[in-house]
Amino acid sequence: MLLAHTRHLTVDRRLDWMSFSKLLSRTRRLESITWLFWEASFPAEVKEVLLKHSPDVKLSVESLSIGHRTDDEDVQNADLNLLKSLVGIPNVHTMKVEINYEHPVAMRWLKDVLLSSRNLETLHLTLPRNQDGRIDWDYDGLGVYDLCIEKGEQLESLKELVYEARQPPWSPKQLIPTSFFNWSKIHHLQLRGHALHYYVKYLHTQDVYFQTLSIEFIVSPGYRHDGNKFLDNFIVKLRGLEKLELATPLDQMPVDKVALHGDTLTSLSIRSIRRSVDPYSFLLMIPPYELDHLNNLKASCPHISSLALDLGIVDFMPYDFLVSLAQFPQLTTLRLYLLFAETGTCYYPNHDLLWPRVNRRLPNVHTDRLTVQHMFLYISMYKVGRRLEQLEVMMGDFPRSMAQITMRPTEPERPNILFKCHKDDDGKVVVEDDVTDDEDPVWDRYFKVQTFEATPGQAWQDNLEETIANEEEAGRVLKAAEDLDPYHDDDDTSLFGDF
Repeated sequence: MLLAHTRHLTVDRRLDWMSFSKLLSRTRRLESITWLFWEASFPAEVKEVLLKHSPDVKLSVESLSIGHRTDDEDVQNADLNLLKSLVGIPNVHTMKVEINYEHPVAMRWLKDVLLSSRNLETLHLTLPRNQDGRIDWDYDGLGVYDLCIEKGEQLESLKELVYEARQPPWSPKQLIPTSFFNWSKIHHLQLRGHALHYYVKYLHTQDVYFQTLSIEFIVSPGYRHDGNKFLDNFIVKLRGLEKLELATPLDQMPVDKVALHGDTLTSLSIRSIRRSVDPYSFLLMIPPYELDHLNNLKASCPHISSLALDLGIVDFMPYDFLVSLAQFPQLTTLRLYLLFAETGTCYYPNHDLLWPRVNRRLPNVHTDRLTVQHMFLYISMYKVGRRLEQLEVMMGDFPRSMAQITMRPTEPERPNILFKCHKDDDGKVVVEDDVTDDEDPVWDRYFKVQTFEATPGQAWQDNLEETIANEEEAGRVLKAAEDLDPYHDDDDTSLFGDF
C-alpha cells in the first residue's frame, strides 16, 4: 500500500527482483528511481516493467564504476554484462559513471548505453578518487581509447555535462569528440583534465549559452604566450553566467573578464591549484587578488551570494580584505583558501618575501579553529546586506594521508583540513571540521592537544581568545539593534560603518 503512493525510490541493495517488479508495475504515482546497486547486472524484470508499464518514470543511474583494470576474466565479463544490461532503457535521464580505465570494449558498450538513452539529460563521466579526494592523473602509458563515435551520432537531449579526462595535453586522440554533444542544449558544463583545452577552444567558436561553467586544471602548451589566452577569451565570449568556477595552474582570471557577467553572476569560485587536492605536482606562486581587485569585483558583481577565493597571508591578518568581503551585499556563503608566504604558497609582487617572519609559532588545529571563528566574527561585524551564514576556510596545502607522498611537510605546513564556521540554532558561533581520531602520525605536532598546551599555536593576534570574546559581545549588540529595527533587512550598512 505504501509503495502505491511512493513518488521516488532508491535501490542500493539486492532484492527479490521478481517481487519488486510486480510491486513496481502497480505504482501509479512513482516519478523517479535512483539506482545505486551494481553488484550484478540491471535486472531484466525491472527493465521490462519500465519499458511496458512505467515509460514516464525517470531512472537515475549513479555511482556506476566501469572499466576495471584487471586480468580476471570473470570481472571483465561482469563489467561488460552490466553495461549490456543498461542498453535500451529510454527511462534513463541521469547517468553518473566513474571510468577506472578506458577498456576498449567497455568504452564501446558505454557508447551504446548512452545513445540508447534517448532522454538522457544529465551525464557525469568522472575518474576515481582516493581517500583524500585526489584524482590520479598520471598517464598510465597503456594507450588512449575512444568511444568510436561515428558521424551523426549525438546525445540530443543533454542539458548537463561533467567530464573528466586523463589524457595528457599532447594526446592526439580524444575519448569523446566534441561532435557527440548537442551544445545548444547544454546549460551546465564542468570540464576537468589536462587535455580538455581542445573543448574550450572548440566551444569558443560555437554559439553556446551556459548558466553554470566549471573549468579545472585546463592547461595547454604555450598558454602564457601572447594571443593564446584561450580561457580568458572564452569567458569574455560568454554571456549570462550564473555560476562560474575556475581552478587553473597558470594565472588568475582578470576581474574585468569576470565583471562582464556581473548582472547575472550569483556564485563565483576562482582559485589557484593546491598541492593537497589538485592533480599537479608543481606549484607556481600566483598572486591572489589584491584589495583593488576585490573592490572592483564587489562593484561589478553585486549579486554574488556564494564566493570562493584565495587569500594571502604574509605576516598579518589582512583585515582590509575581510572588510571588503563583508561589503558584498548578497554574500551568505564564503570560502577562503589561505596561502602563506612562509610556506611558499603566497606571493605578492609588492611584498619582499625575504622579510623576517614576525610570527614564528607553529600551526596547531586548536589555534586554527579559533582563527576561523575570529574571521567569521570579524566579517560579520562589518557585514552589509544579508548576513554571512557560513565561512569555510582551508589553510593547509598538504594531503592528510602521507602514505604515498615522498615529500615531507616542513614545520610551518598544515594538512588540508576544511573548517566550517556558522551560528547554530541558539545563535552560538561553532567551528566544525572533518578531523578524525585516525589522522596520519606525520601530523601529530599539528593535531595533538599537548603541543597546543605547551606552545601557543600560530595566530595573528596574541590575545585571540580575548578578541573573540569582544567580537561576540559586539555581535550581541548588533543583534539587539537589529531586533529594534524592523526594517534592518533592507539596510545595506554595517553597524560599524565603513572601514
